[in-house]
Amino acid sequence: MKAKTLILIPLLSIALLSGCGQEEEIDTGSEFNYTYNSETQTYSFTAYGGDDESITILGEYDDGTNGLHPVTIIETFCLEGNDTVKNVTVEEGVIDIMSDAFSGSSIESITLPASLLNIEMNAFANCRSLSEVTFASNSSITIGDGAFLNCVALEEFVYPFVINMDLGLYYTSIPANAFSGCTSLRSFTFSDAIIEIGEAAFYNCTSLTNLAGFNTNTTLVSIGARSFYNCTSLVQINFAPNIQTIGAYAFYNCNALTSVTLPTSLGSIGDYAFANNDALNAINLNKNLMYIASTAFLNLTALEAFSIDAENAYFAVQDGMLFSKDLSTLIAVPAGKTSVDFTSLSSNVTSIEEYAFYGSKMEEVDLSMLHIEELPSSAFASSNLKSISLPLSLKIIGEYAFYDSNLTSLDLSSLSLDSIGSYAFANIANVVSLTFAEVGYVGGYAFSGLTASTNITFNCQQSITSSWSADWNTNCLANISFNA
Repeated sequence: MKAKTLILIPLLSIALLSGCGQEEEIDTGSEFNYTYNSETQTYSFTAYGGDDESITILGEYDDGTNGLHPVTIIETFCLEGNDTVKNVTVEEGVIDIMSDAFSGSSIESITLPASLLNIEMNAFANCRSLSEVTFASNSSITIGDGAFLNCVALEEFVYPFVINMDLGLYYTSIPANAFSGCTSLRSFTFSDAIIEIGEAAFYNCTSLTNLAGFNTNTTLVSIGARSFYNCTSLVQINFAPNIQTIGAYAFYNCNALTSVTLPTSLGSIGDYAFANNDALNAINLNKNLMYIASTAFLNLTALEAFSIDAENAYFAVQDGMLFSKDLSTLIAVPAGKTSVDFTSLSSNVTSIEEYAFYGSKMEEVDLSMLHIEELPSSAFASSNLKSISLPLSLKIIGEYAFYDSNLTSLDLSSLSLDSIGSYAFANIANVVSLTFAEVGYVGGYAFSGLTASTNITFNCQQSITSSWSADWNTNCLANISFNA
């Protein structure tokens, strides 16, 4: 659900906010420059060229010609080229800080007034010394994309938005990249008015540990893609009670996370949402989940078993593995699981999702009793797999199926395969022999990266394999032979 923010300001016209009308550059005879807008009868602060460390941006100004009027806008690049200003105070009356207003400047602190309503896109981006942002009490401010991007000295932030029906202020969002790259940000306090966390909002906030108000915000419904990507200090997430969607890569590489309990409201988990988290050892899936990407929990080496609410209508857990509700599709095997027995499931499982065993610790797997026709893309990629038994029904080995695994040998001479995908057996350092019967198609670089000690045998004439080409064995030193 898209966040909606409605701002009604009964005492000021829209024209005042937009800054339209004839503008006149005012030479004040000082280091401060203000521009007068004759239509709105307001001023904009445009530049400071002095060398003071502390400055005040006025809320009212009189240029001696046009009279005393409000200063409502801080314009783009107002401190461009100034590397001496460290502390800024903005007086009451200012409404908008425009895009890139302070971006790249040397400011260390800024104090903002209650009148401020908008901080536009990239307004403080790359202010690498900014460590303190002080808002007036009960501020209601909307923040643009990348507003505090790469503010690497910022340690704490309290989101300044309250629901104020008298002013027509309803809900807001944390926009895309708003705090991305704020590597010192330790604590973030959520407003109750936040309905959405935008894409990459906290990307690479590697010090973030405290999400105050995150678990009690009843309006928050959506966590965007890559929103907490690489937040490597997050240990625990207590989710807000009404979250409906978690986007792709939302908590990717948050490798200090130990457990995740999902709210009952959650309906969708995107690709790689919790992937690559080394410490995550417990996943409790809620009853209302309708969509889980097959890669959502990829490469969780400490996870040995999923658990799920039995009332879930779309998914089931058997022997710690995640299946479709009818057990016909194997979706994901926890990477920390060391053994599996499909005997009791032999009459159910007819398909396996991509990446199902990715990164698995299992060294031996027997799928021979299953009735599957395809081993999908990256099924055992980057796994500890040394040996595998595959069913006679198998027709397709997907691309990257065994890529970078520990497979030592594989004899498929009893199978008639339709195709072997690109890179299917590439970069398998320990493989000694691969034996196939007739194969209809072999994709590019299927055996790339194998060593000279590997023997690859096809029990068919080379001409039968219509896709034979030089890129079969690009970067492959293995011995490839064809036997009629």
